[in-house]
Order: sequence, then structure tokens, then C-alpha cells
Amino acid sequence: MAGRGGPLQRPRRFCRLRRFGLIACILAGVHGGDLKLLAALGATLGLLQTANVMIVALSCAILYSLLTSSSSAASMPSSAAPP
Repeated sequence: MAGRGGPLQRPRRFCRLRRFGLIACILAGVHGGDLKLLAALGATLGLLQTANVMIVALSCAILYSLLTSSSSAASMPSSAAPP
């Protein structure tokens, strides 16, 4: 935790990340709980570490999506398969 400035810096980080939250709400449809989680991560970890956490989470989501979409397409009956 050295170099993070302590608890007095966390409100400032929250205010900086609030701008990103407003942009996400307008452009990407991110709301409520997602914004609160993003703000809490940003206030606790800082901007760079929050970005790292988001990249890891996105990578896991993409991998999960690829794995489940290929298995669900293989298990569909031929009559229900899309054209």
C-alpha cells in the first residue's frame, strides 16, 4: 500500500472515476450496481489497478462466452438450428 496516499486520497479517486462512470452510463448502458462496483474498485485500487482488474474480468467473460456458445450450439436439435 506504499505510495497510494492513504485514505485521504480515496475520495479524490472516487471523484475522478465518477466521470468515467457517467460516460459509461450514457454510452454503454452501465447502471446502478455496476457503477458502484467500479467506483469502489477505483477508490480502493486506483485507476491503473482498476483497469487491470477490468481487463482480467473481461478476458474471463470472453473465454466463458466462447466456451458456452460452442457447447450450446452443438447440443441444439437440427430442427431448432438457425438457418
